[in-house]
Amino acid sequence: MQRARICFPIQFHYRGHGFRGDIIGIDGQGAIQRQFWYLSGATLIGAAFCPTPLPTGWQLVATADFNSDGNPDYLLYNMNTRGTIIWYLNNNVLVNAAFGPMLPAGWAVVAAADFNADGYPDYVLYNARTRQTEIWYLQNNVFVSAAFGPTLSDAWSLIAP
Repeated sequence: MQRARICFPIQFHYRGHGFRGDIIGIDGQGAIQRQFWYLSGATLIGAAFCPTPLPTGWQLVATADFNSDGNPDYLLYNMNTRGTIIWYLNNNVLVNAAFGPMLPAGWAVVAAADFNADGYPDYVLYNARTRQTEIWYLQNNVFVSAAFGPTLSDAWSLIAP
């Protein structure tokens, strides 16, 4: 039996038109295949397989346009090495990649968004032991500065799209 789950909502351009879409994980036979589903409202207008498989040990944690080309890119994270990689995509095609900053021990990257309105997505970090949050400001894949966010109380959880 196959199960589908929406992993990440994304904004993108498809044939010159701006649409909302989703990256869908299809779980069948123990393997996850990722697809872009191109949506206009609730109407499916197209689909394409995403670059797969991900490298061993890496997980897809966010999508954002890191290189300002109008296409969503993948932010990958390896919890064992604490490394990050940005996969630059042209629609569903991997065209380039760059290592991002390595995270300190105890922290994980959980989302990406442009928090300081400079046109570049930034990392949202979370420390599960201390429940502290932090934003790392980036320019493309380069760390620029950081600011601590709130420490979450036990009653709250950090959930990213």
